[in-house]
Amino acid sequence: MQKGRSTCMTQSAKPRLLLIAAEFPPRGGGGVVRVAKLVKYLAPLGWDVTVVCSDEPVGETEDQAMLHEVSGLASVVRIRGPLRQVGAAARRTVEARRSGRGGAWLWDAARAVARAAALPDRWIGWSIKVGRLSTSEIGHPDVILSSGPPHSAHLAARAQSRRLRVPFAMDLRDDWAGNPLFASSAPWRDPIDRRLERLTVRDAGAIVVVSEASRSIYAQRYPWAADRLHVIPNGYAPEDLPPATGQGSGRPPDGRVRFLHPGSLRYDRAGGEDLFESFGAAAGRDASLVLHLLGSVSPSNAARARQAIPGASLSIDGFVPHQEALRRMAGADALVVISSVSEAGAGTMTGKIFECLAVRRPILLLSPPGPAADLVRDSHAGVVADPRDPPSIQDAISEVAAIVRSGQFTGIEDDALGLFDRRRQAEGWSSLLHEMRTDTGTI
Repeated sequence: MQKGRSTCMTQSAKPRLLLIAAEFPPRGGGGVVRVAKLVKYLAPLGWDVTVVCSDEPVGETEDQAMLHEVSGLASVVRIRGPLRQVGAAARRTVEARRSGRGGAWLWDAARAVARAAALPDRWIGWSIKVGRLSTSEIGHPDVILSSGPPHSAHLAARAQSRRLRVPFAMDLRDDWAGNPLFASSAPWRDPIDRRLERLTVRDAGAIVVVSEASRSIYAQRYPWAADRLHVIPNGYAPEDLPPATGQGSGRPPDGRVRFLHPGSLRYDRAGGEDLFESFGAAAGRDASLVLHLLGSVSPSNAARARQAIPGASLSIDGFVPHQEALRRMAGADALVVISSVSEAGAGTMTGKIFECLAVRRPILLLSPPGPAADLVRDSHAGVVADPRDPPSIQDAISEVAAIVRSGQFTGIEDDALGLFDRRRQAEGWSSLLHEMRTDTGTI
């Protein structure tokens, strides 16, 4: 077994948390931010945290600044999955060809094979190893928390909980079973996913979801677990915001209206296609509109964007670290958020929406009726369009551009925004974990 452990805290009488999450800094990305901020804010609340994550190379999503934020606040155990070298070699091959002839097809085909063969995801080998780690490697936790996706982390937490006889909680950042984002034509995938989810929910002392809609879905799916369902949404960290954030937006000085989509577009049918076509049509009528795609974009989506949007109205900027992403968001005229059912499930509440609210730029939200649409409308933070209705998207683009040009946008009120402060959310996490720690009846 190859692993690395960096011990940054000495053993003490503090409550001990074992946090299992495959992805952790220096890897970046939205899901990583939730986990990293939890570590950052739980430590000052008196928790002794040990994180178990993967040592897989981070590739294009490296964020050293995020690693610096959590340095010294937890012990970190990095575990190498059994197929890491084979998987890394295959990924390098696909990455090398993704921009060349046939690269888009190869990228999409590789993902389809992975979805059919790796259950619940490609981290399952890593998960099995984590579930077998000894107390000499991970300490003696009082409570265990897993965060996913990747949902293999929950299987590792369940295994350790049963072995060590301590309670565990699962943080479902996205729906697990039946999530259309990971849909596969393989007939075995859905029933296996549902069985794995059911077993894990059955044994978990608490199941944390990110929206009331998601809690409702899981309460209907598992009524016997309804009293163990808790909502802790994603959020924002005030100290991360660039200077002068929160003052609203003014008129663009050069007349151009710059829309920015902050986040990855790695998957097909995640709402991007209709955005591209709709934005291309809007830009055809108004050449002052520009769309920036900031994040990892699959070859298929990049090709569709370039085909649909005039070159002068499109910029594909690639992944940048979290702090730089916030700076660019604050510098944009409008922000685009996709929160479609096909992205992560009917209860999805994408994490990026809260930082978009915090930087107070008009939001163009592509979302069906649901928690994200309700939040943007109720907070007067922007315009919502049906992601399956291109004319609706075109109208929304024009409406957001008009809001930008008015120079009158102020965004969400301070009191409403404060509910999503990650420091306050960490207090909720701490209370829940303390309650589980003293309730041994969950095992």
